[in-house]
Amino acid sequence: MKKVIIIGGGVAGLCAGVYLARAGIHCEIYEKNARMGGNLTAWKREGCTVDNCIHWLTGTREGNRLNRIWHDVGMLSTDTPVQRREALYESEYEGERIALLASPLETAAKMRALSPKDKKEINRFIRTVRALEASAAGGTWRTRAGLLLHLSDLWYYKRKTLFEVAKKFRHPLLRLSLTDYIGGEFSAIALLFAYAAYASGNGSVPVGGSAAAAERMAATCQSLGCTLHPCTAVSRIVYTGGRVRGIVTERGEEIGADYVIAACDPSFTFGELLPEGLMPWRWKRRAENVKTPVFSALHTAFVCDRASIEPFGTRIISAPALSVRGGERLAIREFSHEEGFAPSGKTVLQTLTFLTEEESREWIALSREPEKYRKKKEEIGALCASAILDAMPALRDSLTLLDVWTPATYRRYFNARSGAFLSYAMTPQAPLGTLPSRISTLKGLSVASQWQASPGGLPMAAEAGKRAAEDAIAYLRHRSFR
Repeated sequence: MKKVIIIGGGVAGLCAGVYLARAGIHCEIYEKNARMGGNLTAWKREGCTVDNCIHWLTGTREGNRLNRIWHDVGMLSTDTPVQRREALYESEYEGERIALLASPLETAAKMRALSPKDKKEINRFIRTVRALEASAAGGTWRTRAGLLLHLSDLWYYKRKTLFEVAKKFRHPLLRLSLTDYIGGEFSAIALLFAYAAYASGNGSVPVGGSAAAAERMAATCQSLGCTLHPCTAVSRIVYTGGRVRGIVTERGEEIGADYVIAACDPSFTFGELLPEGLMPWRWKRRAENVKTPVFSALHTAFVCDRASIEPFGTRIISAPALSVRGGERLAIREFSHEEGFAPSGKTVLQTLTFLTEEESREWIALSREPEKYRKKKEEIGALCASAILDAMPALRDSLTLLDVWTPATYRRYFNARSGAFLSYAMTPQAPLGTLPSRISTLKGLSVASQWQASPGGLPMAAEAGKRAAEDAIAYLRHRSFR
């Protein structure tokens, strides 16, 4: 029987494993960490669950291609409840709030009430979001064709950053609301697509969070016959005569294979598992393109009294002491919808602050000095706590820090380039299109990674895993007839 080895048990690797097994091909997945899932993970602190990944999941609406993939691989099932929140997020500034609500029309009305002078820009923003809803929901070709009527608006938002679009608005809160969620450097069309997916019902939160989703995917793999090898890191890919032959684990065990899928960070694949010179030119050009920057973030988690706050999903607040990446804003996410994430009467709050690649590298360098790194994390925890308490003083007697994690965390656990948990930023100048899975420099090798497209994330990883499996299946079937 033909055998495929998959390096990396994240979403891309698990998806590849499922589709290979469904095609009757034996596969083995090697994962360096104790749990499968990669970034799709969570951990325990003081009886609470800290969730690393799913803020919301594109593909939760029935009947579209991505939803079918999620059901194929076990991310979703008919028994998986999903929660649709009232808003994608809300922004707060100087006592006022504005949210991107489930109904774009309701959002438009509240925006116009807040700032009548911004009516023209508000209407254009909402008009374009509504035009994108059918496409974001995975509609038919006929419904997607309606986008042709909005090409001028789409082009306008594609070629401008969110910072540039925000400057068109007069009200300071509306300006902030556009740059709060994914950062101002991104192409504005990225935010519109995200909001359209949410508004269409195709972007909800699977109850149970990241770890539960990863466990469902791993269980699906195993049920189809995939062999999982947690706590087994791979040190290199073996190849001779321009063809991949297998892998060598960090224990020194050489394992043969008919095909290998590298479902890990490309900078680790080409540089650690393989010589950097074997990276195909298209991959190298994308990696060296200064117009596709890399970013990461600082994260903190807290526990607090549940009765002290009203559920708000995700809220972005002012945090003047946290001036990183040119901003002074802090995203807070609350988990009151997850009953089992905290002890009775408590709930978890988590924060996110974006960092540039340079700032991320500084954190990675600092982590090599454990005591300084620990103190810096404590400082960040205190600054985030102060910002939260300024915005939510009712938490003053119950807010307790659970954890702080940084780009160095992602570097250590996931071999992530510059500690990035998502791929390249989707800037106006970033190249469109997806990098191929099959690697032209070696036969019998594919890559499955969110880094094949911008801005990455779970959907990109899933699609990449499926494509890599299809490449492996085609290759092995072709060889069997030779």
